[in-house]
Amino acid sequence: MTTTETTCGEEIAYETTTDTLSEGEERLYTDAIRDIESSLAIIAEIQNERVAGDEVKEPLTRSEANTILEVGASLERSLAVLNTIEENL
Repeated sequence: MTTTETTCGEEIAYETTTDTLSEGEERLYTDAIRDIESSLAIIAEIQNERVAGDEVKEPLTRSEANTILEVGASLERSLAVLNTIEENL
């Protein structure tokens, strides 16, 4: 089991199948997982600040939208890396 810390300071433990990966592939895999978790945490944090219960209390700001776009690009890259590695297991 590997533990990683997101950019929001949350620690997440997850099981990996890295025993069949080379050292470089394992590093790429772990980095991709960390980036994915961090991206999701940032998006969740933005949403949590806007919502009270089931109701949106504030519209999405331009700054929040830009952050989501930036995080989305990183998320897409990390998911592609993860997908490529897992397809080759």
